[in-house]
Amino acid sequence: MLELEEEPEELEEEPELEELEPEELELLLDLVLLLVILIKLSLSLSVAIVLTVFLPFVRTTVC
Repeated sequence: MLELEEEPEELEEEPELEELEPEELELLLDLVLLLVILIKLSLSLSVAIVLTVFLPFVRTTVC
């Protein structure tokens, strides 16, 4: 019979995440909020462009 040699499991220590300072955490939250606002604005702009470009075309073909 073949015997499987057990290799000792090497436990790799994961580097601990540094705790964020309150100022850094506040800055990170501000950046996330800014990103969300920019995404919302770009979606609104996309909808506005689609409506201004395609709505007159749809109205002229339907009427």
